Amino acid sequence: MGFSEVAYLAWPWVGLGGAIVLFILLFSTDVMRSRADVGRWRDAAWLAWLPVPVYLCHVFEEYGLHVTGGRFDLVTAFMERGLWDMFGQLPLVVFPEINIMIIFVAFPIAAALGRKRPVVGLMSYGFMLVNGLTHIGGTIALGGDLLGNPGNVTGLFCFIPLFVWFVYACRRDGLLSGRGMAAAIASGVVQHLGVFSVYGVCKLLGGTAAIMWTPFMAFVGIGLAFLLGKTTRVETNG
Repeated sequence: MGFSEVAYLAWPWVGLGGAIVLFILLFSTDVMRSRADVGRWRDAAWLAWLPVPVYLCHVFEEYGLHVTGGRFDLVTAFMERGLWDMFGQLPLVVFPEINIMIIFVAFPIAAALGRKRPVVGLMSYGFMLVNGLTHIGGTIALGGDLLGNPGNVTGLFCFIPLFVWFVYACRRDGLLSGRGMAAAIASGVVQHLGVFSVYGVCKLLGGTAAIMWTPFMAFVGIGLAFLLGKTTRVETNG
């Protein structure tokens, strides 16, 4: 196996290492907190950082634990179900590219901005909702193994419960106003629609266009959340 093949398969393991470090910082220090007078789970700045390591664990489950014969099981499933041609034979490099650009780059930037821009920081919860529902709904629709399909465990047991807590904390503790929460969720949803758009770009314009489109798409959620936050009266705990 050459260097390119190793790099193609190694990035989820790098993400797992980053997740461990972030979890230690989140639960053992106050670096990611903005307030000391409330618990971590009710601190908007802390909650903005939490999805980053959770998503790093998700991509590790999806792309690190489910590999057969040097190929991601998710890709193999697409091919076996005849979806590959429907997507215009998406280049394999797009799978690590899209995850690295969003989870390794865009989400940490959003979390860092979240201390002053809570709609931006918390927009990842909208993304989390769509991703979890997509995994679960897709598995049910295709008759797959609900707990065995790549990404479903974290989608079911992490993404959905954390989204519910996000809504609860916003309503109970005023982390965001109602409009602010809606803006954050909508921005995350649009971010995930941006992920889906890569498949359409590949189908219409080809693989090279999809590769070039991905970096721009990765930041659409941050941009939208920033714009919506500017026009929304946001209530935050700091």
